[in-house]
Amino acid sequence: MQPRHKCYPAKGASSLLVRGFFLSKTVYNKNYFPTPKAVIEQMVAPYLSNLRRLNILEPSAGMGAIVDYLKRHGGDVKKMWTCEIDQNLKAALTGKGYKVAQEDFLNYSGSLDFGLIVMNPPFDRGVDHILKAWEVLRNGDIVCLLNEETILNETSKARETLCGLIKSHGSVEFIGQAFEEADRKTGVRVAMVRLTKNSKSSQIEFSGTATDKAEDIDFSSTENGIEKRDYIDALTRSYTKAIESTETMYKAMMEFSLFTSAFCDQYEPPKLIAAFFETARKSGYSDAHNEFTQSFQRHAWNKIFKNTKVSGLMTEKVKAKFNEWREEMGGLDLK
Repeated sequence: MQPRHKCYPAKGASSLLVRGFFLSKTVYNKNYFPTPKAVIEQMVAPYLSNLRRLNILEPSAGMGAIVDYLKRHGGDVKKMWTCEIDQNLKAALTGKGYKVAQEDFLNYSGSLDFGLIVMNPPFDRGVDHILKAWEVLRNGDIVCLLNEETILNETSKARETLCGLIKSHGSVEFIGQAFEEADRKTGVRVAMVRLTKNSKSSQIEFSGTATDKAEDIDFSSTENGIEKRDYIDALTRSYTKAIESTETMYKAMMEFSLFTSAFCDQYEPPKLIAAFFETARKSGYSDAHNEFTQSFQRHAWNKIFKNTKVSGLMTEKVKAKFNEWREEMGGLDLK
């Protein structure tokens, strides 16, 4: 849950030291309610078999209860991002090795591609957070905890919009006083919302069909003449499409080179393309997109430092600190 103020250890309260920050286990912020393990299990159960390949965002991460659970059950920390506005709690996340893509999720404007967004946002601004998640998500799933009143009482345009999304793209389950037995208790009745976004404009899928792939045929046999003709036809189609695709590939390559040339020398774009193709071949578009985005961000910020007045205002030590912070955040867009 995303707190709004810094938290300090109360007198007599037990504390956790992370990177020089003392994190009190007694937290008084009204919006900080760590997600109970049983609720996390219920939230992520449908996605567990797929965790390893998913790029995941937890937008109100607190001390990391949700991402810790995902990590223990197969999630790849390199493919997890968080947001956390409280500096002490942010220190706890980075101390555990999680990337903090943005402090305030409602200000997030990054370019990363996520397949799953898992959320336990502040109850008093839950509708804003889940609508922001829908905006950020290109293609994938959202699971979010909300005060059930957000769903039951459509008293604002934002709530009406959310209820429309649930009706068209998801479901809601009312799970009652889910935090009644939590480390920090509240009697708020909770709704668990699931949304799935299948954006045609953002789906990157191979459109070829099984008929485009030619299977081997035994040409020593005198039977199955029709199959042999189909095989030759399939080979011919594949041959033609392979040649036709070079035009699309060339146009995309020239466009890519044009825009990246503002930040890279002439030798870098082919390397970026090769890396993108290799990652895409191994693990798909989303990983290739995120890997490229973070790599290209480095080129972009180096260009900023080299060719603007910023360069003269920052020592090499300050630049190094900035780059270390940017990497810790999981990247930083020029937006």
